Amino acid sequence: MSSNINKYEKPKICCIDIDDDIAQNIINIGFSNLFKGTFGTIINKINFKNQYDEKYFHVDFLFPSNIQEYDIIIYDLTYSNNKDYTEEDTKIKATSATKITQLKCKYPTSIFNPKPLSSSFFGSKLNVRKNKFIQIVFACMGYSNKYRPISIHGSNIMDLESFENNIYDFWNKIPLLNTIEGQEVINVAKNNDIKIFLEKYKKDIKYYQTFSHPSYFEKTLFPFLTNNENEIISFALNEPNKISFVFPDIKDKKSFLEEFLINLLPSILPDFFPQSQLFKWINNEEYYLPNHNNIIIERNTIEENFKISIEENDKKLKENKLKYFFLHDLLTETDKKLVESLKKYLEWLGFKKVTIKDEIVDDILEEDIEIGLDNGLLIIEVKGIGGTSTDSDCSQISKIKHRRCEERTKFDVFALYIVNHQRFLPPNKRKNPPFTTQQIKDAYLDKRGLLTTYQLYNLYFDIENGIFTKEEVRKILLNFGIISFRPTVNNMIGITSEVLKDGSVFIINLNNTKIFKGQEIFIEKNDKFKKSKILSIQFNDKEIEEIESGEVGIKIDSNIKKGSKIWI
Repeated sequence: MSSNINKYEKPKICCIDIDDDIAQNIINIGFSNLFKGTFGTIINKINFKNQYDEKYFHVDFLFPSNIQEYDIIIYDLTYSNNKDYTEEDTKIKATSATKITQLKCKYPTSIFNPKPLSSSFFGSKLNVRKNKFIQIVFACMGYSNKYRPISIHGSNIMDLESFENNIYDFWNKIPLLNTIEGQEVINVAKNNDIKIFLEKYKKDIKYYQTFSHPSYFEKTLFPFLTNNENEIISFALNEPNKISFVFPDIKDKKSFLEEFLINLLPSILPDFFPQSQLFKWINNEEYYLPNHNNIIIERNTIEENFKISIEENDKKLKENKLKYFFLHDLLTETDKKLVESLKKYLEWLGFKKVTIKDEIVDDILEEDIEIGLDNGLLIIEVKGIGGTSTDSDCSQISKIKHRRCEERTKFDVFALYIVNHQRFLPPNKRKNPPFTTQQIKDAYLDKRGLLTTYQLYNLYFDIENGIFTKEEVRKILLNFGIISFRPTVNNMIGITSEVLKDGSVFIINLNNTKIFKGQEIFIEKNDKFKKSKILSIQFNDKEIEEIESGEVGIKIDSNIKKGSKIWI
C-alpha cells in the first residue's frame, strides 16, 4: 500500500461482522477511524450429556460505546462466524454482580445463535440517535430465534419469560417481503453511476431476501436490483435519521466496498465525506471555469479590505474602551481607582474645580473628593464594597461636613455619600437602592445625600439621550436624602395597553390630554426613562394631527414595551 494514501478522520465507520481482510482494506484505503464489531458467534455442536441437560450461554456481541458518533455502519449479515461448542462457552465470566442473566439451551437444540438478540440490542441504541447516518447492509435470509433467559442469583436459577428476535431487529422499518434464494437479477437503478457500478458485480451476486414497496416508502425508496418476479433485492431508503443501502450477498465485497466508499458515496452524499479527494482536481487553476480567476481576485481584494476594516474597527473599540473605561470602573472598582473614575465622571458632568483630597492632604478623615461651587463646596465620600453600606459608612461624611463648615465659618457645604455596592455582582442583580429606610431618613435630617455608582452609570446615557441636561444633574446632586433622577415631567397621559410593529407603535387611551404629531414624549419602564418623538397618530383608522381623548395608535421614532408609562 502506498505511504502517501490519504487518511480520513471522517467519516467514522463501524463494521458489524465484516471479514478481517475486508475491514483492514477499508482502513488501508484511508478510513482509519474504523471499529470492528460483531453480533456474536454462532456456536455449533452443543454437547448435551443427556436429554435433561441444559447449557447456559451469554451473548458475546461487541459494539462501540459511542455508536452515536459513527457516520457509517456496515453490516454483513451473510458473514458466517461459527465455532464448535466448548465448556468455556458456558462458563460465567468474572463479574461483581450478585445476579446475572444468561440464555438457556435444552436438548435436542445443537446450535446457539446470539445474532438476532444482538441485533435487537444494537437497534435500541440506534433508535435514540438524532443525527443522520448511513448504513450499508449485505442482506441475509430473514429469520428469528426464540430465547429462554434465566436469572442466576447465587445457587438459585429462575426461568424468565421467553422472547423472540429477528436478525433485522436493528432496523425497525425494513420492508421485508420473502425469503427466497436466487442469482438472476435485473439492474433497475435510476442513478447512472450506481447502475454502472452494480453492473460490474451482477454476475457474482446471490440473494436470500426480497423487499416490498410499502406505499409510505414510495417517495423515499429507490430500487437498484430486482429478481425476475419484480421483487426488490437491492435498494436505497432515505429516512429522517438515516440513509440505508441494501445489497444482496456479493462475492468480492472487498473491491465492492472500496469502490463504493471511495467513488460512489462521496459523490452521492458529499457531506459525510468532508475530506474526500473525489473530483478535487476540478479546483486546480488549469480547470477554472470562465471568469473564475477574476472572481477569485475580487474575493481576495474583498478579504483584504475586510481584514483592514476589522483592524480599524478593533482599533476604534480599543480607543473607545480607553476613553470610557471610567464608566465600567464606577461599577467594578474600589479605593483609588474608584475615586479617580468618579473624578473623571464629575469633570465630564461639568464641575470645574474637582479635587482628590488624598493628593493634597494625607488624612484618613478627609473626604475623597472636593468640588468648588459658585455657592459653596460639595464634599464626596465614595466607597466600593462587596456588600451594602453600614450606618457609619453612610454618616461618615456628616462629620467631615461639620468640620468643613467650621473651617469656612459658613453653612454652604453640601455632603454626598456615593457607593459602588455589591460590586462583584452584575449591577442589575444588586439591591437597588441599597440603603435602609433609617439610613435614608438620617441622611435627610443630616442634610446629606445618598447615591450609587450604578445610578451615575445609567445617568450618563440619560444625559446623552437628552433626558436630562448636565446642569440639571449638577443641581440634583446637592439634594438631601436618597438622590433620585426624574425628568421634569408632571403629566402621565397613560400606560401602553398594546404594542405593535416591533414596538414602534403603541395603543393608549387618552382622557382630556392633548397630544400632537411631532411632540416629544417621555417613556418610563422599570424606573428608567427615555425620550421619543411622535411620528404619527391614528384614530378610527385615519391619520390625524392631534387628539385629546379616545383610544389612539401612536407611532414613535424608537421602540417601546407593553406596560410603559407615557409622560409629557
